[in-house]
Amino acid sequence: MPVMAALPDSVHTIHYDISAVDCNGHYFDVTLRIAEPDLQGQHLRLPAWLPGSYMIRDFAKHIVSFKAWHNDQHLAVMQLDKQTWQIQASDGPITIAYRVYAKDLSVRTAYLDDQFGFYNHSALCLEVMEQDECPCSVSITLPEHKPDWQLVTGMPRLQGSEPKAHVFSADNYQQLIDFPVLMGDLSVEDFIVHGTRHRLAVAGRHYADMERICADLAKICAAQITLFDDDAPFDDYTFMVMVTGDGFGGLEHRNSTALVCGRNDLVHASHSGSNEGYRTFLSLCSHEYFHSWNVKRLRPREFIPFNLQSEQYTEQLWFYEGVTSYYDDLIVHRTGLSSRNQYLEVLGSTLTRALMGKGPQRQPLTLSSKLAWTTFYQQNENAVNAISSYYSKGAVTALGIDLILRKYSRGQCGLDDVMRQLWVSYGRDERGTTMDCLLDTIIELCGTEGEDEIRAFLHRALMTTEPLDVAALLADFGINAQLTVAQSDNGPFGKAPMVRLAVALGAKFKESPLGGLELVQVYEDGSAYHAGLSAGDRLIALDNLQVTSQNLGLTMSRLQPGDSMQVHAFRRDELHARTLTWQAPEPYNWVLEEIDSEQAKRWLSPT
Repeated sequence: MPVMAALPDSVHTIHYDISAVDCNGHYFDVTLRIAEPDLQGQHLRLPAWLPGSYMIRDFAKHIVSFKAWHNDQHLAVMQLDKQTWQIQASDGPITIAYRVYAKDLSVRTAYLDDQFGFYNHSALCLEVMEQDECPCSVSITLPEHKPDWQLVTGMPRLQGSEPKAHVFSADNYQQLIDFPVLMGDLSVEDFIVHGTRHRLAVAGRHYADMERICADLAKICAAQITLFDDDAPFDDYTFMVMVTGDGFGGLEHRNSTALVCGRNDLVHASHSGSNEGYRTFLSLCSHEYFHSWNVKRLRPREFIPFNLQSEQYTEQLWFYEGVTSYYDDLIVHRTGLSSRNQYLEVLGSTLTRALMGKGPQRQPLTLSSKLAWTTFYQQNENAVNAISSYYSKGAVTALGIDLILRKYSRGQCGLDDVMRQLWVSYGRDERGTTMDCLLDTIIELCGTEGEDEIRAFLHRALMTTEPLDVAALLADFGINAQLTVAQSDNGPFGKAPMVRLAVALGAKFKESPLGGLELVQVYEDGSAYHAGLSAGDRLIALDNLQVTSQNLGLTMSRLQPGDSMQVHAFRRDELHARTLTWQAPEPYNWVLEEIDSEQAKRWLSPT
């Protein structure tokens, strides 16, 4: 049986000992000690999902061994279902030991190799059923052969424990699983915002200018704390960043966020400006930090309390993710970290992704929110034709709300005021919101003059699939919004095309390692669709000539709508010959341009 770490006398009746025991095998060992187990036999379970990532993940499937004992006597263990265990009854303290495989390099589960480790407690720590409200403690052991490894977490240290002992505490199980842990040979930098300690911790090989990144993050954090009237809902905050070749992702927690980014997205000391990748990283940080208010405390009433064993449905994710997606880039711009033109380009891309394809014409935003568990988090190749995004279309809805409020209040009120009011009324004490709470607050702040317009806009944006007239809203603030064609179906979006092609393939594609172009998504009613091509097909020849991403544009530049040619494509291992009749490209690409700077200042004034 494993040896428990030495603990202070004040250790809780539920204690977890987590050891990064095998970096090569990607294993964490967990030992759980329960001082007062259920005398009828203790039940234990792992969550099926974690807050902020709305998909059933079944963390328990990664447990590879499991045993229990009382004193020196082994206890029988019965697994009742995919995530629940029952331990043989005992008249005294019991210990459970199990091993967890950790090779999901994401923000959702757990990862361990010889470079760094990361985990959410929801992936490693069994819930002691009927004792989930009891305080618990956690001791963490780093690999013995990694003397330079450090550990960061937002979890408070157990009172009386030594700093190097890595012993922490949580008030209850749901609090415990909101404290992720990052370990490794970390780069760590502290910075202070509004008197609150913030920390940036970076794992993985990188060349980041830590000082500059912290300075830029400080601006973003300060702007958001100020937006909520200096009401920071935490005593400290940690940005945990895992660097990979080209990763991207984030997950919010109560006083920290876990992030994955590409190596080249972190600005280097020799870089005087900022590139698109770095601005995207800052936007990601901005997004997750904003969640400290908007979804961690201010959240749907359906999520109080969380039921982590099965899906919890709400129609409000358009607000909690969409509004946050609106603010992430806006805050980066407000703080001077992106120019006016750069922000409008990003917003144009958001508009394009939100409104393009058949999906937004088929799925209302409230239904997109409710079905996040399946249609959004388990998207297939037909998603562009089937669903709308509560992230991007939610951001467009937030834009519309902001502009309508500013219009009728003559600039005296905007979405900022909605957020502050909701925070005070429903977030600070974590009462939770209903859909009526959200809508009534927005309508009330708009006033009687704009009531009809804001009601009509909210109904159209949330309950229907009717198009949104964002161009008219933006025009009131000195922004010309035009629908045009994109450079190609692969983008870039939000930018005017450098070359306007007369035809479009009607499909997103990528280079195939086997040669040719693999179709990733096929748009309904486009050229590829009518030729009988499908996502997953590997296009190898046009007009009996080999096709590549380099020569596709040249081929298309010679064509006009109505022209036809033979195409050859592999579907699985079968070669198909089809006739493709080229169509004109759909103008779904939004390009925004400032035409009246004074009018634009009513919306885009800096912090």
